[in-house]
Amino acid sequence: MIGAFFGAGSETVRLTVDWLILTTAVHQDVQKKVQEEIDNVIGMDRLPSWDEHDKMPYTAATIMELMRWRTIVPINVLRYTLFDTELNGYYIPKNSYVLANLWSIHHNPKYWGKDAEEFKPERFLSDDRKKVIKSDYFIPFSIGKRSCPGESYARTEVFLYFTAILQKFHVSLPEGAKPDFDGLLGIGLGPKPYNVCLKKRF
Repeated sequence: MIGAFFGAGSETVRLTVDWLILTTAVHQDVQKKVQEEIDNVIGMDRLPSWDEHDKMPYTAATIMELMRWRTIVPINVLRYTLFDTELNGYYIPKNSYVLANLWSIHHNPKYWGKDAEEFKPERFLSDDRKKVIKSDYFIPFSIGKRSCPGESYARTEVFLYFTAILQKFHVSLPEGAKPDFDGLLGIGLGPKPYNVCLKKRF
């Protein structure tokens, strides 16, 4: 179990941070807003702390939107039924294999609007931009009794890595580079290899 926590947990955290770096390198407006929040809440003289995440709604919304938009585990872990059951009128016999398509849920216009394919952190913010609003259809860690036991660990790690990087560096693509957001599927969905330029802030 410990091996699963560190193996699956560290890889999915790494992929999430990889996507965040590429995405904010492309979406400079998003990067600027995250860095403004970092400057106002954390400053430049100390490392980020998880204690600050509640005071940084735009940063939290950016991370949540990335987890929705590039769902790291697009097809959930394989399950099977222990007994005959019925779900929404569908009969599912005992010992059936069940796969949840999280990507489909995270990109369904019925839940996310016509712009479901766009990266838009504001969809997780209140109208005044001061509170994070979580949708019932945001389920990157699955849902229910079998949801990911490492969710709190992953959220903390991603927040700390992401804010620590953008606290110290401005991230951009090399001149003439074109981003590719299609991704490669391994243990999780990761970006294709890419180059970014990191320029030290201040």
